Amino acid sequence: MGVLHASVPGRKSRLQSIINSFIMNHKKKYSISIISLAILSAAVVSMIVGCIPQEQQSLNQLFSPTPSLTTTPTIQWFPATATPMAVAQSTATPDPANQLVFGQPLFADTFTGGSNWQDSQTQSGIVTAKDGAITLAVKTAQGSLVTLRENTLLNNFYLETTVKRVAFCNENDQIGVLFRAQDAQNFYRVMINCQGTVALQQMVGGTPTMLVDWKPSSQVPSGLWMPFKIGIWTYGRSIRVYINDQLFLDDTRDTFASGGIGFSAKAVGDTPLTVSFSELNVYQVDKPVLPQTTVSVTP
Repeated sequence: MGVLHASVPGRKSRLQSIINSFIMNHKKKYSISIISLAILSAAVVSMIVGCIPQEQQSLNQLFSPTPSLTTTPTIQWFPATATPMAVAQSTATPDPANQLVFGQPLFADTFTGGSNWQDSQTQSGIVTAKDGAITLAVKTAQGSLVTLRENTLLNNFYLETTVKRVAFCNENDQIGVLFRAQDAQNFYRVMINCQGTVALQQMVGGTPTMLVDWKPSSQVPSGLWMPFKIGIWTYGRSIRVYINDQLFLDDTRDTFASGGIGFSAKAVGDTPLTVSFSELNVYQVDKPVLPQTTVSVTP
């Protein structure tokens, strides 16, 4: 745009020269009025040309820069959300042994005088059945007691009883429920110690064999300070032990096919031990196979 401004003065000077030359050459030929008109025209032209530099602007000034457009974000009043996909979640296949299946009740023991339990007193301690419970009180160091229900022969059955109260319970002291007992030297036994662990034992000729070693149970409190229920389910060779209606162990044995039931207590240390059992109920088991359950799928 600098070229445009520089050319304007040159054009003005050249035009002025032309006018002056015209006046000098034709001064005598034309009248004063014509000359005056020419002078006036030249003045007008000069004024117009003189205004050009003031009116002329650079192109950059004539055309302002195009303003940049700021994009205004569009508000999404209802934004799209991801469509949740239904994922099939399979649950663990339930163990059918968790569901107890048994038939008609065979008997409920009230542990009263004149029942199938005999009171006894030996050097090791005392056994008494009264007031709805049977109590075994071991009074000697490392002493033990065993008591069997008279006139009882069971093969396929479900037994449940409650450990009502335990006193002077020290770590490895043990209480037990006997089943399929032939006598006081031959039986199966579920044992619970005062640490809250459970085991399954077999006694043959007075010699013990551990069938299922000691395992902790969340249903058995350490110190046995509160009541809990023991359940024993048998059919043929199958043996299942339940604690508070929860399956604890499942085993298969064929040493004894039938027999009686009973209780035991053993003080492993030098202090006495007392335990009371109550609410003994026995049912017939007629079905060898427990019902199967289907796997549920959560959408």
